[in-house]
Amino acid sequence: MNHTENYNKRNTLDLAESKCVEFLESRGINYRRLGFDSTNDPIPYKDFIKIPQKLRSMPDFIVFQNQPIFVEVKGCKDILRLKDSDTSSYSFWSKLLLPVTLFVYSSTFDSYKLIPFRKVLELLPECETDKYHDNNKLYYKIKWEMIK
Repeated sequence: MNHTENYNKRNTLDLAESKCVEFLESRGINYRRLGFDSTNDPIPYKDFIKIPQKLRSMPDFIVFQNQPIFVEVKGCKDILRLKDSDTSSYSFWSKLLLPVTLFVYSSTFDSYKLIPFRKVLELLPECETDKYHDNNKLYYKIKWEMIK
């Protein structure tokens, strides 16, 4: 997946999500899928943009451990590109219902990291920003080594 590609191309294969499922299942962690499955049940972009932002950015999973949490899956190479609009949505979900944790998979390093969303918010002031060329949305550039 390449951040310079359009929405349809970016959402054809989700390696990060399959790595997250592999992680959860290998540890016997109970989970349920939430949100919109862009690869197995795609919604055309012209319809997807009609859905309110908070719902479009619903976390990918609910994970059941001592306390249930939401898990949002993100894939990257060596820089995680996190949309500003998504940060607002994840804040909404974490304040309204359950904490949100990001499962971030790097294809460059063939590795994953788990980071609570509240920790991600602490990183953002240190990050550069840019805009996607296809939709002009602002995103934060979070370097892989910053994610701990």
